[in-house]
Amino acid sequence: MSQNVTFEQLLQIYKNKNYNDLVAEASSAINVVRPYIRQAYAGKLDSDLACLAIIATTLAIDSAFSALEYKFICDIVSVNGSYDEIKQAILSCRNDDNIKITDYIFDNAPTDVKTALLALCLCIVTVDKAISPSETQFLKLLLTK
Repeated sequence: MSQNVTFEQLLQIYKNKNYNDLVAEASSAINVVRPYIRQAYAGKLDSDLACLAIIATTLAIDSAFSALEYKFICDIVSVNGSYDEIKQAILSCRNDDNIKITDYIFDNAPTDVKTALLALCLCIVTVDKAISPSETQFLKLLLTK
């Protein structure tokens, strides 16, 4: 996060982005995060599953899952399932273990990967233009060591 931009300003920047820009940025971020996980956690974590877990955890952090968020996840990763099936799977990912894994990966990543991971999470929480207190708390957790 740039030292010239406050956390609140950063959230507003992402809230002001249009849907297609959020999809493009999230997709680009995944292309940075996935290879890092593949290399850094070889034999310990499946990079595709770890990326999906990060995405699902971020989507589920506010205990809600909208049709727009369903469209968003379908546009950034390959998912198979109806809205109800994906909603159930996403909401089951809201647990302390997944939050800790996401935070651990973030804390131990190099700066470029941290930037990409933060961008991915920001895209996810702002796609619906409403940021809940739990989403704010999650993002702040990532930004504190």
